[in-house]
Amino acid sequence: MKYISNIIAIAIIAGLVYAAVQFKQSDAYHNLRLNADNFFKRADTFVKVRKNNISMEIAPVRKRHISMLEVQANLENWMPQVFGALGDEDWRQFWDFIYEPISEKQGGFTVKRYHTRQEAESYLKNKYPDLSYLRENDWSEVWGIAKVPW
Repeated sequence: MKYISNIIAIAIIAGLVYAAVQFKQSDAYHNLRLNADNFFKRADTFVKVRKNNISMEIAPVRKRHISMLEVQANLENWMPQVFGALGDEDWRQFWDFIYEPISEKQGGFTVKRYHTRQEAESYLKNKYPDLSYLRENDWSEVWGIAKVPW
């Protein structure tokens, strides 16, 4: 009796090993592996997106200056035909476009990011045609006066 139970246990273990080898060579194993990899990639992306969004809220890369009036006055002096004509609402839109993060869909997730320098320049050129004549070094001067970190 003692030997029969040992033989049965060895047979069960051999059967389990054989089943595991057969499962690993089957398409079901590869599908399971692919689904697990996709799940872990999505979970990793989810964590990275949440981490990015939280860090942008806690410690934003771009912060508005305490008083934008001095910066606005410097811009108005630099190019009065464009910046001198801006009202309070226009200035609010201008600063919001630069300093407020935007939400963008990427791969099923909503990611927060800031507008790039090129996007800001394109937006300003379209909104204010007088700015379309500025060259690269002029734009560098505008962003230097506006104290915008790109």
